[in-house]
Amino acid sequence: MEPKQPDESNKFKDEIYYLAMSPLIAMALNSTLAFNIPKLLENPKTIDELAQQTSAVKGKLERTLLALEAFGYYSFDEQSQKWSNSGKTVLFLDQAFRDAIYFCCVPFQYEILLRFADALQCDRSSCELQTGRNIYDELAHRNLDNNYFQTGLGAYTKMSGDSLFNSIDLKNSIRILDAGGGDGTLLCELAKRNSNIQGTVLDMASISEIATKNIESYGLQEKITFLGGDFREEVPSGYDCIIFKQTLNSWTDEVASRILENCYRSLESGKKLIIIEHVLVKTDENYREVRYLDLIDISEIEAKVRNMEEFRRIIEYPGFVIDNVKKIPGQYIFEATKP
Repeated sequence: MEPKQPDESNKFKDEIYYLAMSPLIAMALNSTLAFNIPKLLENPKTIDELAQQTSAVKGKLERTLLALEAFGYYSFDEQSQKWSNSGKTVLFLDQAFRDAIYFCCVPFQYEILLRFADALQCDRSSCELQTGRNIYDELAHRNLDNNYFQTGLGAYTKMSGDSLFNSIDLKNSIRILDAGGGDGTLLCELAKRNSNIQGTVLDMASISEIATKNIESYGLQEKITFLGGDFREEVPSGYDCIIFKQTLNSWTDEVASRILENCYRSLESGKKLIIIEHVLVKTDENYREVRYLDLIDISEIEAKVRNMEEFRRIIEYPGFVIDNVKKIPGQYIFEATKP
């Protein structure tokens, strides 16, 4: 008789198995969203009805749904032989949740992971090794992936909710520049809550159409505009406050310092800089998630998630004075002023 393995060994095997399954489960879920199954299941349906309405192969679709059900996605009633939404999948009736899953499942992100081991042996990211470009330059050449990427980031911003939006201090700030603002979701959400503010989303020219459509969907095109540009080269002047949300961790210390120098030159004395970022703090409840994000930086762009001291150093380097650091769920807000 073989000796019984320790419980810890069994737990470890389960964890490895789960890690191996995760990408495929994510892609399977993403496929059901592409078929709009959560919407179809607002009224329970049989597998025959679902197969007919999605043009999917009945047997494959059924096996996919049964696998997802084992992870809490969708629900099958044996008595009626009908499928319905579970507590998880009903959330996908909200576009923000669908966009978040699309973001996780952009095929391009799986492509670049093939070079992760190679990236550990040089000073280039997996993306640069695979494509010859950093992720932002590469996405500019991939319209569909870029759309998923930008709307996914916007979805995560929206899902942060009032814990984020109500923690951003815009007192005495009317003209706001959201630098690296992607599809403009952050600035739009802030404008919804602060009727006096107006501003500009600064990002790559390649996402102009994505951002413009999103701003128009909020009905804020009279207050918020999009400006294509590169903050590594120049930051426009005339603003009361410049905001970066989950942007600076995407750049090396050298580039991030140059970006903040450009901000310092563009702002008048007394104007504000606000940085919202994940920070490596080992005692934080989301430390494992932030470490995961640091791995993403290795794969997508040669940068890193910073600790508290590293953030203070790059903010103070051009001359900004840090007034306050707030901890909110999952991230930190640095508030600084140009003296």
